[in-house]
Amino acid sequence: MSNLTRHFKKPDHFNSVYAACVYIMAFGLFAVPYLLRQQIITPFSNRTFLWGINYISLFALFVFVLQNIRHKKFGIWYFFPIFSLIAILPTQFAYPISWGGVFLFACCCIFPQYILFSDFSAPDKECCIKRFLIFFDCIIFILFITALIDKVADRCIIKLLASFLTCDEGVSYFAYLNDSEHTRFFSVLGHPLTNAFLFNAFYALNILYNKYHKKLLPDYIWTVIALLSLICCGGKTGITVGLIITICTYYRKWQFYVLTAVSIPIAYISGILDNLIYRFTKLPLTTGRASSLKLLLTDDRISFRLFQGYGSLLGSKYKSAEFDFISAATEFPLIGHSLHYGILFALLLLLPPFIYVTFRLCKEKRFIDWLFWCLLYAEVNTYNGFSSRLDVSFMFYFLSFILLNIAPSPDKAAPSS
Repeated sequence: MSNLTRHFKKPDHFNSVYAACVYIMAFGLFAVPYLLRQQIITPFSNRTFLWGINYISLFALFVFVLQNIRHKKFGIWYFFPIFSLIAILPTQFAYPISWGGVFLFACCCIFPQYILFSDFSAPDKECCIKRFLIFFDCIIFILFITALIDKVADRCIIKLLASFLTCDEGVSYFAYLNDSEHTRFFSVLGHPLTNAFLFNAFYALNILYNKYHKKLLPDYIWTVIALLSLICCGGKTGITVGLIITICTYYRKWQFYVLTAVSIPIAYISGILDNLIYRFTKLPLTTGRASSLKLLLTDDRISFRLFQGYGSLLGSKYKSAEFDFISAATEFPLIGHSLHYGILFALLLLLPPFIYVTFRLCKEKRFIDWLFWCLLYAEVNTYNGFSSRLDVSFMFYFLSFILLNIAPSPDKAAPSS
């Protein structure tokens, strides 16, 4: 049998429930994004929970978790999402929003944590991780080509998307407005900040995969794709994270310093860095969120409480001109969750993933992996990724799950090339 025939022969791992769940979650998150779901469902119903929840990925997650529970592959970490839900109740009873809104938030921001806390010790794990990474790389490569075309061809692709993705006005904003905020790369997967996070996750995962397994492609190819894409996204935090990953990867190689010295002047002269330079020199790192937070912390009329937030009252404050600074500040997940449901809820939602990943990766002495994960975790905590009722939280926890399991099993040798 030829190598090609063997490659496409149906392998044993397709019979694995775990592997099937991983593939279905990946398909739901990256092939059926919220913009497509919104466009398909909104003409029939404007209820957000019908399209805001990624039911495909959530179903696969449910089956994955049931498998772990069935085989007793779970620990105390499985209880923290439940604790988070319980912490919502004091605010919900005092200043209730709709229970449908709570369900939507839980499905988007709380339940996806279960994939991070789940065991994945199936014998076909490495094959599954490789196949997911190839799929993910294809998605990111399509975004990369799209970003370059939009950069040099006056956003022609996003303008085409805006002609049929009419249910989200944000698409038109990024297609036609010409300020530094809206000339950044917007894709079918969402906002430029989300795209920047995905490019950095793509970068980190492929560098780590090359570290532990036979390389899919050389490191420098992942670097070029990631950095060019991040420049198109125009995010200050995103490019900073990408540069740190690059330095950690190449700091021992003299070729890196030579290439950097040559490429920076070329990129500057070409004009590809113009928007990024403007945003770095004229705007704060978090584009108003930090200054809004400063105003919020010094305002005596708004207080942070341990067990209770403002719930539905916060929405009315958003709409008041007197409190217009609140909205930007609450894009920081820790601040937004604390104001909505109390400090305890915010800590129960945000701290357990950090503690779990830190304990696991440091125990396995995977310190570079931990650093890369911390960079991604910090990036999604600088905007409303963890507090938006969309797919960002699910994407982060799923990609974190891939990162945790990307190293080979301890009983297997890890090739260095």
